[in-house]
Amino acid sequence: MRIIFYFLITFLFSLFILRKSRLTEVLATSILLSIGIAGTIPFLLKEYLSINYGFTSQYLFFVTLIFLIAAMIFKRDKRWNIDLLEKPNAVEILLCVVMLLFLIRSIPLPIRGWDSYSLYDLRAKIFLSEEKLSVTKSFSDYDNYNPSYYYSYPPMTSVFHAMVYISNFQSPMFVYFLLYYSVIFYVYLIVSRLKINRIFKFGFFAVSCFFPLLVEQMWVAYTNLPFLAFQLAAIYYLLKYFSNKNSYFILISAVFGTFSSWTRTLDVNYIGLMIATFVVIFFTRKKNFFRKSLLFVGYLLILLSLRWVWFSYVNSSIGGIGETMPGFMEFLTKVPGAFLLTNIVDVAMFVSFSLGTLKYYLLLFGLAFLFHLRGAGTFKLGKGSILLIYIATNFLLSILGTFYFSQTFYWWDKIGGSFLRSSLYLVIFVPLYASLILEGKGEVGNNKLTGTR
Repeated sequence: MRIIFYFLITFLFSLFILRKSRLTEVLATSILLSIGIAGTIPFLLKEYLSINYGFTSQYLFFVTLIFLIAAMIFKRDKRWNIDLLEKPNAVEILLCVVMLLFLIRSIPLPIRGWDSYSLYDLRAKIFLSEEKLSVTKSFSDYDNYNPSYYYSYPPMTSVFHAMVYISNFQSPMFVYFLLYYSVIFYVYLIVSRLKINRIFKFGFFAVSCFFPLLVEQMWVAYTNLPFLAFQLAAIYYLLKYFSNKNSYFILISAVFGTFSSWTRTLDVNYIGLMIATFVVIFFTRKKNFFRKSLLFVGYLLILLSLRWVWFSYVNSSIGGIGETMPGFMEFLTKVPGAFLLTNIVDVAMFVSFSLGTLKYYLLLFGLAFLFHLRGAGTFKLGKGSILLIYIATNFLLSILGTFYFSQTFYWWDKIGGSFLRSSLYLVIFVPLYASLILEGKGEVGNNKLTGTR
């Protein structure tokens, strides 16, 4: 029952900060806030204040209750005569009913996936015994392949697994169904606002949400799905800020961005998000440079906070995670040597084979980009451009990272599956990019994606 009360408080908090929003937005936001907080605060309290997970699970809802009271104070209407929620339409009701049915079905499902057992859920069981993560250091004494295995990913999923177990659930798999439906909700919110043919709307929605490998992620307890959900939420609120110019949307975007780093630190999508946000703040606002700078600095402090906390924790515990996360100078010294003709061919073959199942998404991106360029004569910085920056930056960095891995690890060409799962952002964001370009016909600066406030 404590999970239900905790979610209800988070839902009410989301209602107040997203006043007059749609039901699907409030649900998606409250789902991700609940998971993000539950996957972060208990670990920090245990590691730095030695407060047990069991104690935290009992009083975690007080934290969200404080946030709710703060939202009621700072976002209150003078007359308290307000509508907190837009009237849901038939599609939203249908999505919620289907979500509820799938949620009930998912509760008894067992954990699936090798890393789910050996890493994420094992760490959860360690937390259940009220031990700190540092006890895993001895587990890798004889692991020459990956001696920092138990520190290779931040503890987001392990911590919320532990909180689910403490709440007397047998399996945390229902959380992954909620994560998948938060993705569906955000994609629906973006696509449903577009002024394009309904057939195109449904097509873009379907190819974003129902790609088999993406759907498969809700059946395995890996970190790819929560990472994607947090990244999508961060982009959604960045787009909403672009339309409405309310600075707290930028802060919400930063919160979800930092949650994504607390899930997968080695993925560099935060850089694409950071660059896109920089462009939006400094090139679409009429405020003075000082206020823009202050907003962006605040954004960075939130976005990079948990990333800094994790690396500080790892460095103090085991001295770092080795060459999988190199320093900037080390990266610069190895990448140039990777651009030999034979290595370029090897990397090109690796990327093409690994992303073979995404070939139609890459083709769609290319067509959308060419169509985008057609509007260059009357181009305005818009939502399509924001997604273009995000997609192109992340794809380029993933290619550079592959060149680095090819010069660092002898097993680099054996991780095609991991490379594919790390590229699942293309499945979600490429159709959204194409839909925005189709709506704006290359000039996407004026469409009101998420409405006005």
